[in-house]
This record gives sequence, structure tokens and C-alpha cells, in this order.
Amino acid sequence: MKRVMKQVIENEEQSFTISWQQFRKNYAELDSLTENGLPQQIHLSLLADGSWSNMIVVWIVKDSEKKHQPPSFVRYGNVSGSYVYEQAAKNRTYNVGIEGWKGTIYEAWMTNLNQCQTYYYKVGNSKAWSREISFKTDCPTITKHTFAVMGDMGTVIPAGFLVAKQIKEDHKVTPFSAVVHAGDISYAGTGAHDEISEVWDLWGAQVEPISSIVPYMINVGNHEAYYNFTVYRNRFRMPGPESGGLDNFWFSFNTGPIHWVSMSSQQNNSSETNMSLMNIETSPNTTTLINTEKPTTSVTLMNTKMSMASSLATKYMSMGVRDRRHRDETEAERTFRNIIKDCHKNKTNFVDNQFPRSSSSLGDRFSHDVFQWFRIADIRSSSKDDDQLEWTVMSSPKPSDIEQGLLGNCWLIAALSLIVERPGILRHILLTQNVNSEGIYLVRLCHNGLWTTIIVDDFFPCYEDGTLLFTKARRRQLFIPIIEKACAKLFGSYSNLTSGQMAEALKLFTGAPCDYIHLDRSDEPIDSDIVWAKLVSCCQAKDEHITPKVLTQLRTINNAHRSTGAFWIEWTKFLRFFSKLTISTYVNNYFDIREQAKFTRLPTDPITVFYFHVPHQRELCTYWSGSLRPGIYYIIPFSTSFWHQHEQTEELNGFTLVIHSSVQIEGLLGNEKSTFLADSLIAYVMKSCEKPQEFDNTTFYTTPKNQKLTIMVIENLSTTYHLNVDVDMSESRNIRHSRNSFVTHDCIPPQHRQIICITEWIMQPGQSGRQSFKYSRQLVKNQSESIPPVRDTTDDIHTLRPI
Repeated sequence: MKRVMKQVIENEEQSFTISWQQFRKNYAELDSLTENGLPQQIHLSLLADGSWSNMIVVWIVKDSEKKHQPPSFVRYGNVSGSYVYEQAAKNRTYNVGIEGWKGTIYEAWMTNLNQCQTYYYKVGNSKAWSREISFKTDCPTITKHTFAVMGDMGTVIPAGFLVAKQIKEDHKVTPFSAVVHAGDISYAGTGAHDEISEVWDLWGAQVEPISSIVPYMINVGNHEAYYNFTVYRNRFRMPGPESGGLDNFWFSFNTGPIHWVSMSSQQNNSSETNMSLMNIETSPNTTTLINTEKPTTSVTLMNTKMSMASSLATKYMSMGVRDRRHRDETEAERTFRNIIKDCHKNKTNFVDNQFPRSSSSLGDRFSHDVFQWFRIADIRSSSKDDDQLEWTVMSSPKPSDIEQGLLGNCWLIAALSLIVERPGILRHILLTQNVNSEGIYLVRLCHNGLWTTIIVDDFFPCYEDGTLLFTKARRRQLFIPIIEKACAKLFGSYSNLTSGQMAEALKLFTGAPCDYIHLDRSDEPIDSDIVWAKLVSCCQAKDEHITPKVLTQLRTINNAHRSTGAFWIEWTKFLRFFSKLTISTYVNNYFDIREQAKFTRLPTDPITVFYFHVPHQRELCTYWSGSLRPGIYYIIPFSTSFWHQHEQTEELNGFTLVIHSSVQIEGLLGNEKSTFLADSLIAYVMKSCEKPQEFDNTTFYTTPKNQKLTIMVIENLSTTYHLNVDVDMSESRNIRHSRNSFVTHDCIPPQHRQIICITEWIMQPGQSGRQSFKYSRQLVKNQSESIPPVRDTTDDIHTLRPI
């Protein structure tokens, strides 16, 4: 370690080349780092509430032999030498870096603290206690607060010790309310490019005289990044979870009139534009200061301010697919038992009045035909071979058991045929597993992104001869007609089940989205090897359902009795005759988030924003497949379809956001100003625009032509002149304009940009759509008003944005 420390010192920019012996002689703090079992490197930190009612104290005990330590505590009180309170400590350790580290970290909370009070405390255990230390809690009556704020401190370089010494001296003159350290703490890896824990111990010893008596709040820098920030995460305890943030990386706290927001700048694409993960509900008299190791942008500060105004934010956490299913099934079982109890009490069978035996339940297509509704006991089988069998809900079901009836719902039947191949999934769709005389059946379906349990009775539409009118299953199984009836009830009638996509049905049954492999794309040639690899990768290895018997049946090409619908086909012919493959992404050990919200009705309305944190690189399935780097992401579901459409009912603009992930993720749901959406859209358009049109001090951006939404952004790069922009889209047809006018005029000040408009197609049966525009621009000295008006005070999405 001496050799390594000497190397580190010699590699410093200041050429601080002294020997290890001289180093120890010069800095007496090292004397406290011996492995004597005494508490050392004591460190106070605040929680988030601002009341100072709780204080965290962290300390270290050095012990290379890892001898057993009795339980450790913090003892404290208002009188010196009299400790009326005692709190137990938790411990942790780590072992990374050069020569590892032989120590234990202890953490305890001092609770029930009062304001404007001096407290005395000591930490340790029956083997060894620290000296008595005192600190003073914050006082609301104090009008002046002093803080020490610094960064890039270091240890082995001379400046590090000078800073520590100066802080101690300044505190004696004017006591600090807190010390705020913005990152790059001990420089424990400088020169060696690895963690040297003895440097960390030295830093902890040199700041202990101040960190043990004043809250010492720390942020992370790039010099703490070794081993995925292991040392930083273990040695310190900041109020991340308590303030709605994440560990020691994103947190906030209050001290006097200041609300401090600390955010990590070490994760790419992280929280720079999102501080809503902080539980920051500040009063009008509170000043907010942002603490980060790397410089931030004006956009970050603006969005941070907007995010802090969002005090109605709601936290959410993804739930395991199995956990959600278990919760729903438990509730369904309770409902089932209650209905059974009522039936017994009233001595009657269950009749579903919400989906009556009438033409309205059949739908317009069948309303004029004469059919009858029979209970299960009165229904005849379509096959004489089945007449001798008892009715069952399911009995080793197979895809070949399914027979489509009069209803044109092959999209639903095709998906059910796939589900039947996975009996485990089927059992969690049809929750009632046995035929019951009361006629109650519960089906769990995912509709519009939300799981719902549908209750149906055992009346089914039949022909006059008593056979089922719609889909049926061989061997007197009821799973098909029950699930079909539940879907009909969900969508309003049996007629509404005609026409659909198999992917819709798979989402209905699994709650998971679908991937697609397109085989008929004209824009690029098909690589059969890549398609084959994709197809094989989607299969589950060691599929227990593909038995030798199944393979034998599939290989019997000329079997005259074959009726399963499964057949062999040459790969090249398959690519020729099939246009698309639909693949369900359902995984039963995944997690998902299902949150409801509403689209905005005006471009000035606050928008709903979903934030979520990705701690490590993860595969997340949304409408695309890809990987997300570590960081904090935000999702803004938005649509212009409801803008300026006041006659529509409130129910029409609702949506459900569903996020599927392989690990549990947490986040925040809140409202932001529409300018937050504007900044996001501008960034997207500037990034995706294939060929920006550049003129003298002017750049014109549009979304790619293959996008269904057209966004126009114009920026004025001039530092002196305003930019007049006139856009005429009056020759367009069947498009919706975000400003409700096809002719617009805007005047963009110097060094600003603006979303001129957003357009989308309106689908009108039998009518074609057309979008064309012409625009002119001119640099002028004087500013003019926008037409239609755009008011900065209304936070319009078309508001001018600084470059």
C-alpha cells in the first residue's frame, strides 16, 4: 500500500512527490486510522423533511481480522454526559479496490430531535465508544444561514488538506448550517485508476472534525465511479428514498430557507431534465439550489423548476405479472364465493342481467334471426360421439378441439388456439375451473391495458336443435364458449367480435404486447436466414409440448385423418405465401406498470408525464424492442386528436400506459407544463430531421415523411434580428392542425426557436387526404404578434423557446 500511495502522489498534477513516511508525519489524521476498534470517520447527514427531527450518523470501525463486534448504538441527549435516547445501528461493508478494505460501516438514526436545541452524542458499543460530540439543530428564528459549498476536494494533493483546514477554521468564526460537497470527494483512484480505501479513510479522518458536528451532504462525481460507485454508495447515507429520489444519487433536503436538490451527473441521459423524482413541495419563500458535479444546462434548470412545481405527483412501482395475477385471482375467488352464497340464500341460479338473453347481446348482425338461449344442461353436442360425455370446463384441451361457429371471429379463435398450447396460461384466463350448478363463470381479460374480471352466466345462444350457435369445443368442453361470451360482454355484443387482429386477442389474453416479423416488405429485401434466426429465437427452448408423438403426427404428411390444421411446408414457400408473423412477448416472471391518464384537449393544457428509473441496462418492450441505458427516462403520451374538439365526451380521451420490463422499476406520475412537451418534441424533431433546410441565420426542421405526425420547427440563429415566418397549408385536406388554422404568422426573436404547428391525418371514409404547405421567411428589426395568437403566459406548446 505504501508503494501504491507513493505512486498516486507522484502522479498528481502538482508533482506532490514526498515519501510515504513524510506523508504520515505531515498529516496527523492518519494516527486515528489504526485498527483499534474505535469508531472513526463520523459523519452526520440530514433527511428530507426540513424539520431536523431526524439525523443520520455514519461511522467506521477498522478491523482487518473482522473480529466479532457486539451490537452498536448511538446514544444522545440534551445534556452533556446524559444520554436519554439510544438507537441501534445497522452495519455493512465492502471489499473492492487495491488490497480491498477491512472495515465495517455503521449507520444509526437519531430521532425525535427538536429545533433550536444542542444535542450531545457518542457512537460505538460495549467494546469501545467514541468521544462525546455535539451538534445544534436548525432554528426557524435564525435569519442568516451560512453554508460551505465545494467540489473536487481530494486528499493526497495539498489543496485537499487546505480546504478541510479552512472549513474547520471558518466554522469557528461563523457556524455553518450545513456543508454541501458537489462530488469528486477523496480522489482515491487518482494515479492508480482504482480505489485505494486508505485514501478514503484518510479523507474521512480529515473531515471528521466538521462532518461530526455539521450535516455534511455529499453528491457524486466521476472520481467515485469505480466498481459502479460501490464505495460511495456504502460510505455515505443521503436522503434519497426519503425525498422520493434514488439512493445517494438523486435527493433533496431543506435547511433554513434553502431547498437543496442534489442530482448525479454521472449517468448518461439521466435526471438532468427531470427532477420530479424529488419530493419537493417547497413554499413560496423557499429558494431552491441545485447541486451537481458537472455543469448543467439552462433547459435543465427550466425543466427542474417546472418539475418542482408539480406537487401532485404520484409514485408508482411496477408489479410482478404473477403478483398482479394472484391479487386478481384472490379477489375473483372472493367474488365467486359471495355470488354462490347469494344464490344459495335465494335458492336460485345466477342470471347475468348486465348481458341479458336478448337481441342486444347478439348484436345487429343476428338481431333479426330466431335463436334460443339454453343453459349448459340443456345444450346438445354437435357430435354424437360427445353425447355420452359429461360437461367439463376443460379436459386436456387441444387446438384441434376448437370449432368456429356462425361468428366471424377467427382472430379470436386463432389466438385461443395458441393459448390452448399453454394450459398454464389458459387456467389463469378462465378462473372458474369446474362446472357449477349455479352457472357462475369468471374470466380474466386485459382490456385497454387494464386487467378486468368478467362474470358470465351459463346461458348460451343456440340453434333450435339445442346446439351451440357460435364457437364450441369438442368433447363437451366449455372453455371456448365461456371465454367467447366474456369477450362478447366486454365488447358489447357477439356481433362486435367480428373482424379483428390476432395480436389484439393475444393482448386480451396475456396483457403483453406482440412483436412482428414482416415477410412482405417492399422497401427492403427479405434475408431468409435472418428471418429464420428471429423465428427460432422466439421459440421456447425444450418445449415440453413438442413430444415425439406430436412430431410423428406432423411428419405424417399424407394422413387422410389429419384434422389439426398443422402441416409441414417448405421454408421458401412459407416466406412466399405468408406476409406477417405475430409473436406474443408474454413472460410470466416479468413486471409491468399499468397507469391510466387522459390526453390533453388544448395545446396549453398541462401534460401527463411518466418518469421511470432504469438502474442498469435493461431490455424493455414497449412498441419497439431495444435496450435502455442506465438513467431516468420520461414518457409523454400525447395526441392532438382531442385539441379543439370540445364537443367530445370526457371518456374518449383516456388512455392506459403499460410498461413491461424484466426487472421491477419505479417512477413518478405527474403533470408538467405543455412547454415541457414542446422542448421534448423540438429535441426529437431536430434529431430525426433527415435534411434540415438551412438559410441565412435560419434553420427549418420537419419530422421524416414516414411519420404519421408532422411537426414543423423553425429556429432563428440571428443575434440581432427577428424572424417573420408565414406558413400556408390552405390547400391541405383531411388533416388536423394544432393551431386550428391553416394559415399562420409568427415572429421569432433572436436566438429562439418555435414549434410552428403539428398536423395529423384525419381518417374520413371514402375521402383522400392531402398535405401541402408553402412558407416564407424574413429577418426584420421589429417584433410582430403571432396569428393565431400564442401567449407565453399560457404555456402554449407553440411558445417561443430559447436556443
